[in-house]
Amino acid sequence: MIKFIEFCIYSFKNGGWAPLLVFVTHVIASKGFNAYHYYPSLDIPMHFFGGVVICYFFWTASKAPYAYEFLGKHTKFSLFIMLMALTGLATVLWEFAEWVADTVFGESAQVSITDTMGDMFLGLLGGLVIAVIAAKSKN
Repeated sequence: MIKFIEFCIYSFKNGGWAPLLVFVTHVIASKGFNAYHYYPSLDIPMHFFGGVVICYFFWTASKAPYAYEFLGKHTKFSLFIMLMALTGLATVLWEFAEWVADTVFGESAQVSITDTMGDMFLGLLGGLVIAVIAAKSKN
């Protein structure tokens, strides 16, 4: 249990800043400046960079002390697959959270199914960039 806690602390300390930075930027842009209303295309880089930073976080976690005990040892290919799978899961959960916010709280984050699918594509594309870099850099 202590090793798992150390693994989590290391992961959040070394990689958690990136998704937190993008999330805070999103909240400030959305709620503070209503930026998505004035600049709807801002959604495009935000979802792309969201994919980049969440994949970066998972990559950092895979390098944490004791990570092999929780994630197993990785080949270049298995690291790539794990990073893409976790990025895909995060992307789906983000879009599901937007749907909940729209349905339960009357927000308007999801404009259409086309927009939602585009958001997911951009998140996965951002994750793909980091997953390729991670797999190529794996010794």
